[in-house]
Amino acid sequence: MTSQKPGSPTLERTEEQLTAEEAAAEQRAKLAFMAEKAPSSLPGIGVLSLLNSAVTFLGFNSWFLSLGLAVTQWADGLIIAAREKGDPELIGFDTMVAVGIYTAALGLLWLLWWLSKRGSTKAYLVGVIFYGLDSFILLTYEDLMPFVFRGFIVALMIEGYIAMGKSAAKAKLQTPSLGNQTPPLTPPAP
Repeated sequence: MTSQKPGSPTLERTEEQLTAEEAAAEQRAKLAFMAEKAPSSLPGIGVLSLLNSAVTFLGFNSWFLSLGLAVTQWADGLIIAAREKGDPELIGFDTMVAVGIYTAALGLLWLLWWLSKRGSTKAYLVGVIFYGLDSFILLTYEDLMPFVFRGFIVALMIEGYIAMGKSAAKAKLQTPSLGNQTPPLTPPAP
């Protein structure tokens, strides 16, 4: 290493600078991972809703019924109540209403997932709000545990939304010519 005047810039970075850069790069990678994975919760909720309905119609009760959409559980209840009454017209009508509810709810989840995978944080936020409001239907079941569990899921989804926003903001701040790289220091003049 050559000797330089005190206070002159060097080409080498100190260990502290490297550690700070590594920490910033790790934080960026974590935000990008969370932002990419956050929207995947929306179709998962839809799949669980369909699974819940299948389990319900097979006559089983399961703990994961609180994970899907409560509005689809309500639609399941319409069909079950109509079957118990035995009126064929009522069964047909309630089945059509239930299919409409399933189609609308699962279609909305799919659309919001599709938009959020393309970078729409607003679409993901609408999905979080939809799932949060859907949770209030569970309060009619007089069991608070599923409601509390869904609150935890909504909190995780909000954390994903925040990561999506931060990741998008960081992407906008980066200049196209430099990207994430720090410009090199200029060598001292001879």
